[in-house]
Amino acid sequence: MEKGNHIITNLLLSKCLPFVIYSLPNSHRLHLVAQKEALLEEIDMENLDTTKGFVVARFDSYKTGKCFVIRPDICKDENQWHQLPQILLPFTRKTAIEQPENYVTGKTEYLIQARRLIELTKFKEVRKVVLSRYFFRETDNDFSIPYFFEVLSKTYHEAFVYLMYLPGEGVWTGATPETLLRKTPETVETMALAGTQKLLHSLKNISWHSKEIQEQQYVTDFIKDRLLALNISRFQQLKPKTIRAGKLIHIRTTFRITAEETFGKLGLVIKALHPTPAVGGLPKERAYCLIEQTELHRRKFYTGFLGPWNIENQSALFVNLRCAQLSEKGIGLYAGGGLTADSQAEVEWEETQNKLQTLLDVVEKLRNFAT
Repeated sequence: MEKGNHIITNLLLSKCLPFVIYSLPNSHRLHLVAQKEALLEEIDMENLDTTKGFVVARFDSYKTGKCFVIRPDICKDENQWHQLPQILLPFTRKTAIEQPENYVTGKTEYLIQARRLIELTKFKEVRKVVLSRYFFRETDNDFSIPYFFEVLSKTYHEAFVYLMYLPGEGVWTGATPETLLRKTPETVETMALAGTQKLLHSLKNISWHSKEIQEQQYVTDFIKDRLLALNISRFQQLKPKTIRAGKLIHIRTTFRITAEETFGKLGLVIKALHPTPAVGGLPKERAYCLIEQTELHRRKFYTGFLGPWNIENQSALFVNLRCAQLSEKGIGLYAGGGLTADSQAEVEWEETQNKLQTLLDVVEKLRNFAT
């Protein structure tokens, strides 16, 4: 993102309009989708088959069945952004960037929560539950949202990277490695992504423990069962592989389905998959209840999903991991991990620390550049 793009991003932020700038995994091209009015449309997930726009869903959309859509009134890739000052000229209303407010969970409190949930998995009340926490970091007075996003997109180009403003919800950004669903004219793909390790050297000779393997298998079995329940049986389940996401690695199993098998069912598939056990737990309903009872912060869009849908031949939704809410005063971050009977609370705390570091590393790069 060059200096001219920084100016465009600041221009977009100064308007009271929903917008998102994003790049798809392993792509260096930035895209913009923006509305020409502030009011967001909210739709039922089941209607996604015929929806066009940038889709955004909260974690608790599992309960509501609803998601937001940023209409593609303005749809440009970055080589067309020079047209935007003229397009945005009529929109003069400015808005203050909402401050991220949430409950910060400290280590002692997190360990108490984690140990209680691990005990429940040992007594078979739940097989897996994902416990998350919220962390807030103040930033310097000269903190630049456009420059933060530039560094983020260059650092994690293998992920889906985005910067988004929603009226009433503030500025959100993230770099997520997990695809919820991607479609082409011929195929539809989804993935089971779970298990986490720090990448110490290279992807060669990686050893996974039984806890991570079992955690990933839960997600794989869940996706397979949900597809079969929708009478979707013609799919290819690829072999698990280790993938890199910044300084972390995960296990991924890809499901590839023929497009005709999902015709008219994509909204139902998305509704059935969200939230996957990778971000919620198993059984799905019991894990969701435990998350509501245990976590004192609000997940908001963290572990929801988002992405372009039927826009210029792009249709891909991503689980909103490694994300943050930005403001002029600081950055509010979210991280979590799956708890099973084999989990250790201290180890899980360290995993959340490693995940938070994905975006904190970007903050440090900005500080180093400034000095």
